[in-house]
Amino acid sequence: MIDAETVATNRVHVKGFGTLSRRRRVWWIRYSYLGKRREESSSSDNQRKAEQLLRRRIQECGKGGRIDPTAEHRVRMEELFKALEKDYENNQRRSMLSYRLIPLREAFGHMKALDVSAARIAQYVNDRLAAKMARASVDRDLAALKRSISLAVEQERLSSVPKIKMLAEAAPRQGFVKPADFEAIVSHLPAHLQDFARFGYVTGTRKGEIGKLAWSDIDREGQKITFRREHAKNGQPRVIPFVVTLTEIIERRWAAREYKAPNGSGIAALVFHHQGKPIRSFRKRWAKACKAAKMPGLIFHDLRRSAVRSLGLGWS
Repeated sequence: MIDAETVATNRVHVKGFGTLSRRRRVWWIRYSYLGKRREESSSSDNQRKAEQLLRRRIQECGKGGRIDPTAEHRVRMEELFKALEKDYENNQRRSMLSYRLIPLREAFGHMKALDVSAARIAQYVNDRLAAKMARASVDRDLAALKRSISLAVEQERLSSVPKIKMLAEAAPRQGFVKPADFEAIVSHLPAHLQDFARFGYVTGTRKGEIGKLAWSDIDREGQKITFRREHAKNGQPRVIPFVVTLTEIIERRWAAREYKAPNGSGIAALVFHHQGKPIRSFRKRWAKACKAAKMPGLIFHDLRRSAVRSLGLGWS
């Protein structure tokens, strides 16, 4: 414990650990490791926090996991985000990481890693929720942030991870669509999206995978479709056989391979396309079609739930 007589001074000796010294309003810690004197700012005017940092540094020395405090203070969040991307690449993990890092880079990319406090993270959460972001999306952001800092600790670039409290997510969505209701929605979609949606409803395939499906993945003679591992969220390839409805969709798309566009014509390599171009985001058109069919609030991913459920209920 700190000697009571020294509390009011600018220098405090913590027996068995080292020394605290106050420079202007900030407390610095001083200790010896392997015969060398080390000094480090606690970045705080709170004496108790400075003592806690001193004790933690001595504990780290005992574990042999010494982190150079000078180097630690130079670590920036942008470096950690790049390291996280590299870790995902090395482990061949596919995810929406690049998308998740966009708001994180805007909020923390310019900061030193040690400046990312629990209070600053809480402010980030408040800002994201105020921007009407879903709680689940904010949680994914926080998971990426926590992993980037945890990875730096594993690599002995940082000594600790700030407390990152995840949000309590809402109950999972329970959206399901019966065949008649689904066709009502499809009738309000543009022609190039109708079979795209039908394919998702029949197979339960994610929107991103459908958009990347190429004719090289379709075996019309063998009546099967191969989803490549590089397009799958879990990184696992899979093969599905044709069923009657799926055969009809594939044959219609085969007939629609040739296209004419303002800038020319050609034969599309993708199964689902719009004038030869990939089909990407159509959230507004989907929402408009659902509203017209008197099923507002339904999302495309609900088709995946419906496909799984239809296997048990025998829907065609």
